Amino acid sequence: MTGLFLIMERRPYFLLGDLLVNAAVGAVSGLVALWLVPAFWNDLLSSFIGMVAGMGVGLVLGVAAMPFLGAFEVMLPAILSGMIAGMVVGTSELNSSSAATVGALVGLATIAGTYGLTFWSQRHG
Repeated sequence: MTGLFLIMERRPYFLLGDLLVNAAVGAVSGLVALWLVPAFWNDLLSSFIGMVAGMGVGLVLGVAAMPFLGAFEVMLPAILSGMIAGMVVGTSELNSSSAATVGALVGLATIAGTYGLTFWSQRHG
């Protein structure tokens, strides 16, 4: 059991960095999806456009955070956060402050889910 915790990231700098990057990616992805997707569009098209926009935001902000947090550790959760936040906001009718808030919460939920799945897979794999 102690070997497991050596694999999981526990240093506060990286934990806070992951939280901040994913919250920022989610918030910006939500705002970009709100800007790109009109409220009257079909949900399938809105979801797709939001997903692609979120992937772009996750890529750009992930690359910006790479020198500080590492490439692999930041890119996968950041792009996933952007995709999900863009899809959620793209298919809902929100104003800009709500879109940023929902996007940030989705980003935080995504990084929490990523850490949880990593912990579970290392314990059961």
